[in-house]
Amino acid sequence: MKLKMYNFKSVKLVASFILLIGILNSTAGEIPFQKGTLKDALQLAAAKNKLVFVDAYTTWCGPCKWMAKNVFTDEKVVRFYEANFICLKLDMEKGEGLEFSKKYDIHAYPTFVFLDQKGIKIHQVCGSKEAIEFINDGQNALNPKSQLFSHQNRFKNGERGFDFLRSYASILMNANIDNQAVIDEIINLDGLTDLLSKTDFDLISNNCDLNSNAFNFIIANKDKFLTIVEKQKIDDLITDVFLNESTKAAKEKNIDLLAQAEKKTEKIAEERSEELITRMRYHYALITKTGIYETALPYVEKIIKRDASELNNVAWALFENYKEEEPLKFAAKCASMSVKVKEDYANTDTYAHILFKLGEYNEALNYAKLSVMVGKKSGEDTSETENLKAQIEAALKAK
Repeated sequence: MKLKMYNFKSVKLVASFILLIGILNSTAGEIPFQKGTLKDALQLAAAKNKLVFVDAYTTWCGPCKWMAKNVFTDEKVVRFYEANFICLKLDMEKGEGLEFSKKYDIHAYPTFVFLDQKGIKIHQVCGSKEAIEFINDGQNALNPKSQLFSHQNRFKNGERGFDFLRSYASILMNANIDNQAVIDEIINLDGLTDLLSKTDFDLISNNCDLNSNAFNFIIANKDKFLTIVEKQKIDDLITDVFLNESTKAAKEKNIDLLAQAEKKTEKIAEERSEELITRMRYHYALITKTGIYETALPYVEKIIKRDASELNNVAWALFENYKEEEPLKFAAKCASMSVKVKEDYANTDTYAHILFKLGEYNEALNYAKLSVMVGKKSGEDTSETENLKAQIEAALKAK
């Protein structure tokens, strides 16, 4: 990008202004994020002929914390981002971050946004990554040939070459922006066998849905893809697509849409049809909060009886949505199964809660104590379980 040059006098005045308002965070050993506003950052970017880099994060986001601790403090990253960008951190759930999230359409965290001096988004990437990849993201933002913005313009202007479309779809995927319109353009080109590679499977399967051209293309070429990618990867994609369809049906409260999806399992994944339908029905019930217990029974017994994490999720869902003894006893069974598969803080805490709700105070207290011990050992915040432990002890004294 060609940037306007500023004379020494202008830069000197701006520098004085910065010193007065204390806009920069001078903490050594990490990317020098500003303490000012986005407007301040844009003004400084104009004065220093730089782009603005925004770390769009939330306080609860694990990958955000990992990036802050491990990548933003990397020496090479610090030097590169300090040299090339005016850097700003914005919490997407408070203050200026709320408006920023709406304006720049941020839906995942962390999202890294690169703006020009007028506040126009020229590049975007999402997710945690190693230092080398993060520097590469910054280099792509600086290069008009690899920027999201330039690709958007080329696409709008009618460019449809295979290599360009593949590059654009990849950039959109990395930015967590829907790329299906671009994938459709690729699929409509001649020479579809060019797409039959491991890399392009990831590309065209990204965010595709049950009725998308991309998904239909993968299913039509399933046998060919099986020679390139492992079967489990294709099975996982099919599962995700059908679960997403059940989510859509649940949000619309459209049982007919769910039924239509169930019928399609017989054609698309005949050998897994029963499994997929069981998953979809439980998923639908969980979102609509109707029939959770009834659909959980086959889901647990046929599919997840060795999956500690999902058993715990089912147990907690039943705990939260039922007061009746029968579903709560099944919840306790699920929690117990989860603990036996792999004991951790989450499932021991769940089991303690369920047992307490069932009135089995002594056993509940045992698991609450165990949960606190396991949680502290693994560095968890055990305050919720300690509160539960106190409630159980009070209930026992009141007997």
